[in-house]
Amino acid sequence: MSISKSVIALALCFLLSTESVFSKVEKCYQCDSATDVDCALNRKQEKFIFNCKDTPTGEGFFNLNENIADVEFLCVKAIITKSFFGNKTLKMLVHGCGTKDTCNEKPDPKTGITLVECNTCTSDLCNSS
Repeated sequence: MSISKSVIALALCFLLSTESVFSKVEKCYQCDSATDVDCALNRKQEKFIFNCKDTPTGEGFFNLNENIADVEFLCVKAIITKSFFGNKTLKMLVHGCGTKDTCNEKPDPKTGITLVECNTCTSDLCNSS
């Protein structure tokens, strides 16, 4: 009987762990340090909570070119650089909603944005660090 209880306990642990992996992200912190210093200092604020389904297609630092209704979102924390004319570069901390491909984005010569570091997570508001 103790073996069957152990098997049940292991199965429950597995189910609980896979639930967090496959959970749907609905809200992430969304901000960038270039426009609001609080993004770098204190991003756990109501003003930065963003509903991922409200992300405009093709806009923002993490361009979403898919149909929003079909997107499985992740929360993203990234460091990017933006190049300007005259060899000026701005380094920014960016938080927002993204997809599984967000951290694979290549440098964009049109915008001057390069992804330096990128991390994703799979639960609501998990990108606060």
